[in-house]
Amino acid sequence: MRLGLKMALATLCVVSLLFGICGGILVSSSFQGSLAREKASVRDSYQALVDMLSVMGSLGEINTRSDITDMLAQLGLSGSGTWTSIKMTSDGSVIYDDGNSYLAQYATLASGEAPAFEPGHAELTVVGEEGEMRLIVVRGACSIGEKSVQLELTHDIAPLVAARDEQLSAFRLAFVILVASCAALTFVAAFALTRPLSKLSKAAHDIAGGNLSSRSEVRSDDEVGSLSKDFDLMAVQIEHSMEGMRDSLARQQRFMGSFAHEMKTPMTSVIGYADLMRKGSLSEDERARASEYIFDEGRRLEALSSKLLELFLLDGEAIDLDYVEVRPLVSGICGPLSTSWTQTNTRLQWRCDDGICEMDADLVGSLIVNLLENARRATDEREGGRVALSCTIKHGVCKIAVADNGSGISPEDVDRLTEEFYRVDKARSRAQGGAGIGLSLCAKIMEAHGGDLRIASRLGEGTCVTATFPGAES
Repeated sequence: MRLGLKMALATLCVVSLLFGICGGILVSSSFQGSLAREKASVRDSYQALVDMLSVMGSLGEINTRSDITDMLAQLGLSGSGTWTSIKMTSDGSVIYDDGNSYLAQYATLASGEAPAFEPGHAELTVVGEEGEMRLIVVRGACSIGEKSVQLELTHDIAPLVAARDEQLSAFRLAFVILVASCAALTFVAAFALTRPLSKLSKAAHDIAGGNLSSRSEVRSDDEVGSLSKDFDLMAVQIEHSMEGMRDSLARQQRFMGSFAHEMKTPMTSVIGYADLMRKGSLSEDERARASEYIFDEGRRLEALSSKLLELFLLDGEAIDLDYVEVRPLVSGICGPLSTSWTQTNTRLQWRCDDGICEMDADLVGSLIVNLLENARRATDEREGGRVALSCTIKHGVCKIAVADNGSGISPEDVDRLTEEFYRVDKARSRAQGGAGIGLSLCAKIMEAHGGDLRIASRLGEGTCVTATFPGAES
């Protein structure tokens, strides 16, 4: 059973029960109040009759049945609305009966034979059965002259019962109308209240089925609306996490493919040259060239493994930072490189501000070397390449920028430069000994330092890579 139907049925049951109980109590209390007023009225009327009979009897005005009839007629009691029947007996004989024998017999059958009462005593009872006439019977005794007279009077309360039955009929009709209206309203309200939960359930099923973009889109200011907002926020986080996982998986697959390719190509050549040397089918010049190729490929594989090890060690690991003099660090790298680059027709220019910065000197040294080597490979040595390094320290940060006058990089390639084994010009990079890991290592180094690595490039103009370190003092 759905929650909305349960809520509607529960509400309907509670309302029906409360209305039925309250209505029954109201009708019953109204009837009991009216009956009590009728009893009080009957007692007062009976007492007035007894007092009148006693007074007139003491005056000697009642001697025969006709005297009693005339007296009751004068008082307006016989056949009046107060008394349905009046019967008087004395010493077992009837001295007056108004002739309504049916009512008198009914009252006698319903309440039993009347006991003998002493003058001044009376008994009031309500008699009747369901579906029959109901009466208030008053039995008592009074003195008329020297005689003790037994009285039996009856009062019809059928109109009172009829009024109660009309109230019950009206209440039943009102109860049916209320239950029908309440059922309609509760079902509508239950649907309105549970509809947001249905949306949440549908969104949860969609997400479980793989549709991570599904949202509940419930807009309300109550607890359900708050739950929906939290659910949608959770769904957004899950979607972003899954996208990140997919991107990570794609990068891992590209990494494995590129790594396998990087290993396969030099290993195939190394094995081929080694096999030829083993068979002794090469001349001395060919053997020398083969040995040189095997040596170069071995050095490249060694550099590749070293960089991969650095990447592995930097992944998620915290490093110890110390305040380092930046200018000696930069000059210790740029000085020897500017000398060795003269053989490649590439000129290195550099300048650095004095100051200190919180960093790991070895890792930052590796970053500078990688940035400079990448810049050198991007220049055209035949036309004379230029590489410039500037290090500025101000406003609490240290910026190391490396710019070249190479051919530049397209925006599509710039976004992927920090991926492992990604190279813009694969053939040229491999020929120059590059493996496509340098900028990936630089990005990891900057992440470990809490810094930022930005790459700006224009085709035909060159590239500038800027590494920004926090915690610097000039």
